[in-house]
Amino acid sequence: MRAKTSWALALGLALGLTAAREAAAWTTSDSLTITITPANYYALDITTTDAHMDLGVVDVNLDTFTVRPATVTVQSSLAATEMSLTASLGPDWTLDANTASGELNALQAWAVFTDTSVAASPSSGGAFNGTTPADSTDLIETSSRVGDGGGRTARFVLAATDPGYKSMNDIPNEGSDPAASKAHLWFKFHTPPSSTATAAQKLYITLTAMAP
Repeated sequence: MRAKTSWALALGLALGLTAAREAAAWTTSDSLTITITPANYYALDITTTDAHMDLGVVDVNLDTFTVRPATVTVQSSLAATEMSLTASLGPDWTLDANTASGELNALQAWAVFTDTSVAASPSSGGAFNGTTPADSTDLIETSSRVGDGGGRTARFVLAATDPGYKSMNDIPNEGSDPAASKAHLWFKFHTPPSSTATAAQKLYITLTAMAP
């Protein structure tokens, strides 16, 4: 009888411990964590027709304009994008940093962004202003932020009261707002008063998407 009693007691203890463990594992709530990391990036696209960017043979000391725009589209994944504009010119000409007086082999160059309602070069009003690169001017220099970035205000934009004005600040991406994600980019040039060059001169414009 003692052996049976001991066995029964051991079995009872084992069953009791199992039930206690199961009771301890029962909870009223639990949780898990799901992690998703967005693949965020800044991006833009420039669309143009090359023929419209070839201004042909132009005499010295004359104004000339692009008659068709380049269309810039923000394709970032982030909600707001701004951009910088950099330029280089060659092989013989350089960019003129002060248009108050013409210089040998120095091209005066301006850039203006508008909204896409502007279908012809905005050659009047608040477009293509400024004699030196500064606040609220459109004169192209080696590198500058567009709009209100980089410590300067209203670079390469129309006056706020002009038709087609676009601030170029906090531009939405194409996925969220296809119309507002786009801008037209126009150029004006004044050729040097005299030139030693005989070859075609090329102006390279680079736009870089970046954080506001």
